[in-house]
Amino acid sequence: MALIGFEAFCEGGGERLGGAARLGPAGALLEASGGSVVGLLEGADALGSPPVSALLEIAERWRAFDRWRARAKASGLPSEVVALTRSPAQLEALEAIEARLGAGRVTGAVFEVMDAACRAALRDGSVRGEATAAAIAAAASDAQAAATVGSAGRFRPEEVQGPRWLAWRRAQQEGWLEVSFELPEGVALQQAQVRGGLAGEEAEEVAAAVEAAISGGLIEAELDARALGEALSEGGLAYRGLLTAPPLGVGSAAAIFVGAPRQPIGAARVDGEGRLVESVSIEDGPWWEERLGAWIGEQAVEGWVVPTSAVDRGRLGKVRGLLPKVPTVIKPAGLSAAREGVGGEGMAREVASAVVLARRALAPMAQWGAVDPVLLGLVEYQNDLDPGRLRAALEDVRAAALFERGRGAEVVHAAAVIGQRRLNPLVSSLPDLRPGMTLDVQVTNLVSFGAFVTFGLETEGLIHISELSERRLVSPSEVVRIGQQLKARVIEVDLKRQRVSLSLRPAPQEGRPRAGGGAKADAMAKLQQMFKK
Repeated sequence: MALIGFEAFCEGGGERLGGAARLGPAGALLEASGGSVVGLLEGADALGSPPVSALLEIAERWRAFDRWRARAKASGLPSEVVALTRSPAQLEALEAIEARLGAGRVTGAVFEVMDAACRAALRDGSVRGEATAAAIAAAASDAQAAATVGSAGRFRPEEVQGPRWLAWRRAQQEGWLEVSFELPEGVALQQAQVRGGLAGEEAEEVAAAVEAAISGGLIEAELDARALGEALSEGGLAYRGLLTAPPLGVGSAAAIFVGAPRQPIGAARVDGEGRLVESVSIEDGPWWEERLGAWIGEQAVEGWVVPTSAVDRGRLGKVRGLLPKVPTVIKPAGLSAAREGVGGEGMAREVASAVVLARRALAPMAQWGAVDPVLLGLVEYQNDLDPGRLRAALEDVRAAALFERGRGAEVVHAAAVIGQRRLNPLVSSLPDLRPGMTLDVQVTNLVSFGAFVTFGLETEGLIHISELSERRLVSPSEVVRIGQQLKARVIEVDLKRQRVSLSLRPAPQEGRPRAGGGAKADAMAKLQQMFKK
């Protein structure tokens, strides 16, 4: 079967990537490198030096093309019909339609009917998640069952966010949720008549086959693909933030690792090259704060490092309070793998973890890049994703970051930085907060809809992407980075839900509320409810 090439596969969506003039040569480079983005980056000059983000998108599209091509070669559908498809799921749906209608009856017109009906179903249909009796029975004692029951409902497919869909898929596999789809009434028949030019029994027969294929897997596949795309994008954003964080740039640093309750705390002092100078392991007990405080007081270091989070959040908060300066926060992900590179036979796990945190602060690119990115847990519901596709996307991000550093590119983060001091010493609890207050905050995580920050309490705050800048942003990483220290304004405190919303934007003038403020607040509340655990 003669198949279309990469340029044709991208037709209609590849113009902003340079069209055939760029996609053809880019496809050849990717073909030669087995899909590796490295070859594409090395050939960037020959492609007109497009932005690295465009090259990453081209690489992801090429992999989608390669998956489609492998599936298309095994299809018995006519070449002219195969050429209209853009995913293995569409091919499978057409094959299901052919099995129902009979060989030779799937034409380009039938594809148009299916495609239009599917888009209408995503826009105007509904997807329903209904908790099973088992989930309802277990909800009183099982948090996951309770979450499943709470997430049930009916939505338009295009409104279902990726994390919710992935949660539904997991609950569906575990037998706690039944998922069903409802197409807009008569949409397939209407499309058969309008786009297919069919009438009478033939139109009804094609419409029935199309409806069965859409409900039987195509909508599900479309939502799977969208959720995967969102997850890969968010994971890539988080990974890029780790890799491109500026080095601490000090001659010595000390890191303190806090793990689970009752486990020892590890502390380590390293020199500017990350070599261990001194360490201590402090058992949990009534005097741990005094012991750690004494050790901290003995260290003449230029920078302090702590994890962004810990299972024992209470002790982590107390550790922060013991430090003389605001620490650099480092994500404690992939520590098991990273500890293998820490020398010293018999070194305690908690001390090795502290050394890893310190080295990551001193040399982010080298230290984060040395660990398999899939082990870093950068994506919510990561275990429900294809690990191969996730690894390929994250390795693309790493290759791009290394490429940009090799070219001398520098990531600019436009935001004010506060001095190295303790965060908000006068704020001891959430009731101390009031809308309009200005807080010293530190970014702990970036997600597609904003930035999570710490301001000195166990509860973190959210700066929604619309509150990060006066200009419209595509990604939070355009203006902030993990570990960055900022001044943010409190815009809402929800004591019942333990949620704090903040902003980097100037306060609106009195009597002149910001346009769309109510809708934005509603959107922020929905996003917080859906994504914040």
